[in-house]
Amino acid sequence: MGEVIRPLGSLVMQKVESHWFLKKLESNGFKRCPYITASKKNANKSFTYDTLLRDGMIYPDPIVYSKLYFSEKVREKPGDGKEIPNELVAVYCLGENIHGYSGLVHGGAISTIFDDMLLKCCLPLVHGDIPIAVTRRLNITYNKPVPVESHIVIKTYVVKTTHRRYIIKGTLELLSDQDKENPPVYAEALGDFIEPGKKASGHLKLHKLHSKL
Repeated sequence: MGEVIRPLGSLVMQKVESHWFLKKLESNGFKRCPYITASKKNANKSFTYDTLLRDGMIYPDPIVYSKLYFSEKVREKPGDGKEIPNELVAVYCLGENIHGYSGLVHGGAISTIFDDMLLKCCLPLVHGDIPIAVTRRLNITYNKPVPVESHIVIKTYVVKTTHRRYIIKGTLELLSDQDKENPPVYAEALGDFIEPGKKASGHLKLHKLHSKL
C-alpha cells in the first residue's frame, strides 16, 4: 500500500506538481487550467475562495486539469442531441484547520469542494456568452472519513445533458505515491445543475460583469 503524501508546505506542493498522477492526466489529454476564472475582486468575496482557501485549510489553490478547458466555450445549440463529454480533475492540499471531528475533514467542506468542482466541470457545456449554471440538487455519499493534512483528488465527469440541465458525478480519493487500479473512494457526489431562466440569468450576468470592473 502506497504512502499518502501529506502537505508540509511549498516543498511538498512542488513534489505534487511533478507527481506521476498529474503526468498521467497530461498523457491522457487533460489540460492544466486555472482554478479561478473570475476577477480577484469577485473571488475575494466568494465563500469558497475567501473562507476556505487559506493557510491551514485549503492552501495553495487547487491544481486543476480538464478535458475541456472550462474558460473556453463549447458552442452547441440547446437540444441538438449532441453529448459533449467533459472530465475535470483537481488536487487539493488540505490543512489541519479544516476538521470537524478532531483529525477528520469536515463534511461540509467536502460538499463545498464537490459543488465547486462539479459546477466547473459542466461550465464548458453551458450556452450563452457568459456561462452560468446553478446547483439544483447535490447528493453526497461519505464512504470513509477523510484525514486532515492530506492531498485529495476530486474526479468529476458529465453523465447527462438535456437542454439547460447537466448531471455531473464526482469522486474523492487520496493522492497516493502508487498507481492503483481501484483506489479507495472516500466520498461520492451526484450533482444536478441548471442554467437559470432569462430573467435570473440576466441578473447574474450583470452581477458578474460588474464584479470585473
